[in-house]
Amino acid sequence: MDGNAHRPPTGNFVDIERPENQDNFLTALTQSGNVTKSAKLANVHRGRLYEFADRDEEFRARFEAARQLGHLAMEDEARSRAIDGNEIPIWKDGKVVGYRTEKSDLLMIFLLKGAFPEKYKDRVENQNRDMDLAERLKASRLRNNER
Repeated sequence: MDGNAHRPPTGNFVDIERPENQDNFLTALTQSGNVTKSAKLANVHRGRLYEFADRDEEFRARFEAARQLGHLAMEDEARSRAIDGNEIPIWKDGKVVGYRTEKSDLLMIFLLKGAFPEKYKDRVENQNRDMDLAERLKASRLRNNER
C-alpha cells in the first residue's frame, strides 16, 4: 500500500456513514453509473466510500444495486442514441433553421454485439493455432523480413 492510503481526506467532504449522504450518493450513482462523478456530486470522498462499503454489508449491497441501475441507465441512453438519435440544429446565417436527427451506427454495433454475441462477434481466425509461441514469433519475423 502507498503511504497515502490511511491519510484523512482533505476538503469539506460529507460523512458517508450518515444515511442522507448515502442516499444522495446512491441516487447520483443510479442516474449516472459513474462512481467518481457521483461521489463528486454528493461531495463524498471516494476512498472513504469504498472503505465504508468494505465495512458495511447493507451499504455495499445498496451500492452494487445502484451501480447496476446506473449501468442500465447508460445502456438505455446508448439504445436511445442508436435507435431514436439526437436532434442536431441546422444553422444558416447564424440562425437555427431546422433540425436533423443523427443516429449512432457505432452504438448500434455495440448493442447488437451485446445482444447477439455469436452472430455479431469479431471473427479472427488463428491460422497458427497448433504452433507454440516461439514458433509463431519465428514465423512472424520471417514474414517481416520478406517485406
